[in-house]
Amino acid sequence: MFCAPASPTGVAIDLEGNVYVASDKPGGYSILKFSTDGSNSIFAHPSLKGPPSLFFDRSGPLDP
Repeated sequence: MFCAPASPTGVAIDLEGNVYVASDKPGGYSILKFSTDGSNSIFAHPSLKGPPSLFFDRSGPLDP
């Protein structure tokens, strides 16, 4: 199954090349992960309060 962000607002790429996309659709906020092997998944669920942007901090974790 392919995940597609409804209203993409932010993109980040980790050191392994995985792509994370924030979706800022009211009622459906999420962060989707697109892996280098072609798989995709919901990285963070709709209980988020509108992640407008994404970034990785110096220690490596993704910070919405």
